[in-house]
Amino acid sequence: MMGKKKSGSNIIWSNFDDLYAILRTVKEEVTIIPHEIFLLSELLAFFEEEGLLNANLNNEQKKYAVIVPAREAWPFYNKYGIYRCQESRYFRPTKYMGFYADGQIQTRIPEIIGSVESLILNDDAALDQADVKTCMGKREEVIKRLQEFKKIYPKTDPYNSTPYKYMVLAKQGDTNRVVSIKAPIKNDKKAYSGRNFAFVMKQAYVPIDELQKTTKTSELTLL
Repeated sequence: MMGKKKSGSNIIWSNFDDLYAILRTVKEEVTIIPHEIFLLSELLAFFEEEGLLNANLNNEQKKYAVIVPAREAWPFYNKYGIYRCQESRYFRPTKYMGFYADGQIQTRIPEIIGSVESLILNDDAALDQADVKTCMGKREEVIKRLQEFKKIYPKTDPYNSTPYKYMVLAKQGDTNRVVSIKAPIKNDKKAYSGRNFAFVMKQAYVPIDELQKTTKTSELTLL
């Protein structure tokens, strides 16, 4: 856990993402001999190949978005650029998040920048000590965004005293990190009875390229 000391010692727990970011900075910005550059490069490659990085997405994972039910989450994202859910909720590694609200997948698919698995918002020390999962080197951005969110979010909200998972997403105006689709994708999923049935109850994973050319949910391929 980043920033936490083990009782009775000087050990500070960190994670491979932070170490990876530091080593990349050393390799790129510090004058070192070629032999040392080679060793650092090999160590960085080892971190990647062994899956030691929390959000080290491979090329296939970058092609997918997780779609979440979002009756409340969609307006919450539009206002804060944040997704909040139960603590430690598991998501497969994916680059983007989409929102299913009002019977359709909405038109903005933001990049997932990072997350905190469990955070009590009104605990002033919790954020600095949080275990942040990022897409390599974005921990500071995640912390900064959550600090900004904390300042503007209503302090009277009872949820502030409960641990939740917070996912920091690219804001709607960040065109380089938000995939836009021309129109909402309408849900045409039916139950056996013929009645309308929600496209997603918890979460679903779909290819980004299909979201950009599809008009109804029956045309999507689920991972």
